Amino acid sequence: MRYFGVNSSIMKNIYFLALLIFIFSVTLKAQETPFAFEKINGSNFVKYLFNERYQFNKSLVKHSGKLAQLPQAKSLLLNGKGIIVFDGYDYLIDNKQVVEIKGIFLSKNTLAAISSKLIKLDDYQKKCSESVNAEYKKDQRNLHYIKNIDRQYFSCLKQISSLTADIAQKVRKPNASVTIEMAMDKVIIPALSTNNNKNPEILFAKAR
Repeated sequence: MRYFGVNSSIMKNIYFLALLIFIFSVTLKAQETPFAFEKINGSNFVKYLFNERYQFNKSLVKHSGKLAQLPQAKSLLLNGKGIIVFDGYDYLIDNKQVVEIKGIFLSKNTLAAISSKLIKLDDYQKKCSESVNAEYKKDQRNLHYIKNIDRQYFSCLKQISSLTADIAQKVRKPNASVTIEMAMDKVIIPALSTNNNKNPEILFAKAR
């Protein structure tokens, strides 16, 4: 009986230790699982950026150029790991790269093509926002320059929405990976022009 009791006690300790190791490994694995800690609705975020700048411009006109709180320049893509939802599809992001669209098989080349376009467009819209904000902070604002950059900014946001909507439509088609890759090749992103050419014909407004 004593011998049996010793073995029973040892077995209990082994079982308890194994249970602890299992719980620890599951917890560690959960912590290392990518895309588990940040998720944003990309479609809504693009609409938010568009509306925020639009309402700012509207308020500026309404109050005769009186400067309100400037819209903050924001990046759409994530530097770390996370999920951005476009048109109902989860884009798994790792350091701004699209590594997967959940539930859809896409080749590495297709994912790289999507990443390339989104990175350029995201960088485009952020630089537009930063450039306009910087112009507003000057003693004299170049109104022509502001309107030009604003047009580029709104056009870029619309292109992001159009591009992701097109992907959402094509993922349901046969050979979606090839179709989307070919579609990305056709996407033309115009060169960003932030050159503030202050010629005498351009009107300036004093900051208020």
